[in-house]
Amino acid sequence: MGGKAFALHRDPSLPTPRMAPNVYFSLRDSLLAKIGAFSQYVATPTEAPGKTSYGDFDILVAEPLSEPPPASLGENGRANLPTLPNEGQERRLDGKANALSAPSKARANLIEKIAELINAKATISDAVSINFAVPYPRPAFTNRKQEPPYHEEPHPAGPSSNPLDSIRDDQWYVQVDLHICSSLDLWRWEVFHNSHGDLWNLLGTSIRPFGLMANATGLFLRLKEIEHLDRKKSLVFLTREPNVICDVLQLHRPGIENFAAPFTSAVEMFTFVAGGRLFRRESYVRGDLKANDRKRLKQRDMYREFVDKWLPLQGQIKGMNEKADVISRDQIFREMVETFDIARDVEDRLTAWSKERAEITRRQVQRALRKAEADRNIAYADAWIEALNAA
Repeated sequence: MGGKAFALHRDPSLPTPRMAPNVYFSLRDSLLAKIGAFSQYVATPTEAPGKTSYGDFDILVAEPLSEPPPASLGENGRANLPTLPNEGQERRLDGKANALSAPSKARANLIEKIAELINAKATISDAVSINFAVPYPRPAFTNRKQEPPYHEEPHPAGPSSNPLDSIRDDQWYVQVDLHICSSLDLWRWEVFHNSHGDLWNLLGTSIRPFGLMANATGLFLRLKEIEHLDRKKSLVFLTREPNVICDVLQLHRPGIENFAAPFTSAVEMFTFVAGGRLFRRESYVRGDLKANDRKRLKQRDMYREFVDKWLPLQGQIKGMNEKADVISRDQIFREMVETFDIARDVEDRLTAWSKERAEITRRQVQRALRKAEADRNIAYADAWIEALNAA
């Protein structure tokens, strides 16, 4: 939510200014340790390169526990977080019940326990996520001139140029967004898909012309025969396995096997995007962008920097034109069908779609026939009335 879930929380008002990197990373590690005591899997997506401030914390969990297991707590009551290959931040414990997806009373009790553990002063909850308002770390107040909170947008607290000037230090908060994943494989995908900031926004623009799309549940193939009439029904699921997707799209970082490893700079990330097998410069021409990409140009600084600043300065990008320009959408379609063994799925989807369209056409014809019959009856009745009146 970008740190704005509590912007309208008026009783009391809860200002959530942006955080400097040292404040963000220190508090992030503490939150992961504490929330990790209540979930078998916990992680934050890898942060975007070059960020100078952070609006909130996005913490993804899977298989929440009904109680924090004592064995999971380390020194000072903080949870131990064993390293997860390819992800970096995960923990696994067996034999506990999933409480955050349990009946509302058990869920409410667990939310209350987590809120108490992280010292949250307010919560907002829905079916898949929970927002906590946690007091801004006190050490950040020791030298306010040297370490001010970042605040880039008007805040409902007041009309001054910096609304935080009228608010006491101990009334600042940070927003913690806890996202509940329904399964482990969805958790792995969400961490992968949300890592590195705008990375998947950029990759999405690359793969779209080839009939591929990534959303919150995985990578999908779009069927040309359906997509223009019903985009949702045109989607055929391929995979949500990060390593498989990187191999299919030929997205690799020389010398780095762990996708979760942070990029050292935006330029490194941009070069990574341009090195993918489906990257084509013309996909990013401003005037040809789709509505969602035009929206990203206005709202996402890194996406705009890639399109307007970095890409125009590049000459021939190795691995770009000579690859993607000779690949067709039909070729990618055949490759995806074979790689993921979805021929039957595609056939079933097209058959179901054909039957659905035939049924829609049949109903439309029937409606047209009924209307024509009704119009004839009305005309017949009108003629009789006219004849009777004339007599």
